[in-house]
Amino acid sequence: MRRSQLSEQKNYTTGLVQWGREDCSPGHEFGGIRDYYLLHIIQQGEGVYHSRRKRWKLSRGDAFLIFPGQKHSYQADLKEPWSYFWLGFTGEFSDLFAPLCINPDNPILHTDTPEELLKIFSEIPSQRIYQHPGIRLENLGRLNTILGKLSRGKAQSKDNAPLTGKEGSHHVHSMELFIQNYFNTPIQVQDVIDFVQLERSYASRIYKEQTGTTLGSSIRNLRLLKAEEYLKTGWSAKETAYSCGYRDYNNFLKAFKKAYGMTPGAFKG
Repeated sequence: MRRSQLSEQKNYTTGLVQWGREDCSPGHEFGGIRDYYLLHIIQQGEGVYHSRRKRWKLSRGDAFLIFPGQKHSYQADLKEPWSYFWLGFTGEFSDLFAPLCINPDNPILHTDTPEELLKIFSEIPSQRIYQHPGIRLENLGRLNTILGKLSRGKAQSKDNAPLTGKEGSHHVHSMELFIQNYFNTPIQVQDVIDFVQLERSYASRIYKEQTGTTLGSSIRNLRLLKAEEYLKTGWSAKETAYSCGYRDYNNFLKAFKKAYGMTPGAFKG
């Protein structure tokens, strides 16, 4: 086994904790449990990844993501042992992974161009020396770029499949996240639909089927829920209106009174 690169950077809430490259000897095996995410991207060769009583035979361009606290093991092929590079990282990624159905039961991703990801990876400094905070931010950016390219590849392959069952859930979850992230801007239903790039009738139908409400109602209800929260903390009605995505203050007053039976000023008491 030849270890060509290994670096560590620990004790950061979000960011890289370790990274490296390895050309494995035939049958080389490793595993255990980690308290951080660990992503392996296979450059060449073959091997097997085991977790949660499942087994995946992987080769060039495949990647497997180990989740924090997940028991796992992986072993290089006896005839064509794999070479891979890996990135260990911490942070809250569940909201990003969920709409792509990336989870401990579905941890496999793929790229047709592992060389492109290796080039990005190779820009991460390997020396075990102090790194300026700016360099750590650059490394985090490289990690996010690699994750993004892998995830886009997964999303593109899913988009070519029929949009039924799980696929509908994928798009509904994406619409929900969009509303949560942009309720404080003047978004409309069409903005949500444009985000997931679906036909309006189809997007509206699967959203209502799976949430029990319409897109318009979801936007309006979240804005009013946040408005209630802001008013309770002492914000003025006008501050609240603009912070909840209402471009017209009078429209906010009408919507709030219709929902709560009183004006924002009376609600504050």
